[in-house]
Amino acid sequence: MNIVNKNECRERISDKLRSLRKARGFTQADLALRLGLVQGSYSRIENGASSLSAEQFLEVLRIFNVSTTEFQPSVEPGGDVQNALIRFGATHLLGDPSQLPNDKFATVEEVFREVLSDGSQARHLAALGPIFVKNHKEIRLRRLWSSFTNAGLEARLGWTLENIHEAVRQDLQRNSFRRKGNQLRAAERELETFLNWVEPKREAVASGSGEDLLGLQSVGPKSRKDLRSSASSNSQRWGILTRLTPDDFLEALKASDDAN
Repeated sequence: MNIVNKNECRERISDKLRSLRKARGFTQADLALRLGLVQGSYSRIENGASSLSAEQFLEVLRIFNVSTTEFQPSVEPGGDVQNALIRFGATHLLGDPSQLPNDKFATVEEVFREVLSDGSQARHLAALGPIFVKNHKEIRLRRLWSSFTNAGLEARLGWTLENIHEAVRQDLQRNSFRRKGNQLRAAERELETFLNWVEPKREAVASGSGEDLLGLQSVGPKSRKDLRSSASSNSQRWGILTRLTPDDFLEALKASDDAN
């Protein structure tokens, strides 16, 4: 982090610290005492001229019963999701350096739910491919399906997993004799078992969800017609309107592999 960003970070923390202190009704002397500081040293921190130590910062979180997200800057929508995707294995994506570590999206299943509930970010959708391959042992697919069913979004999950399955099968052709081949084969077996289980439900799910737009913000009538005519077989099977195909998921698998 360069000196400009350090100063911005220090100013952001000092502003938030002042806000929390005043909201609780503490004077500078009150909070300085709780942090083991003299008032003059604390005043320098609140004015942005000095910084909290790691121990003092943790004590601030405890005193005000807040998480680190309270000190996180405002960022473009999706930044925290993208950083979570990277953390769980989509290493080809670029992280947002302005994001502080936080406790959002603690599990892979939470990331799947967030990405598919939003549904507008094509790169995030394709990144679920490497995420699944690297974390498939931690994902309970039937439980995930149940949560998506409750939200009325099970067609999105089925479409995603079918695309990942096809991409994994293609990726195995180039990785079958490498160490990653074992990971791919295990992911393929799990996906195949699940998709066989869900297949009897697919037609009813697809017909009940109508045309669902994924990987795009919005499209007009002509674009919808074009999407229908060019849709992959997976998209047609699940009633999904998108430009994404299994090839996009395969490219994400390759890019993530190359980035490691």
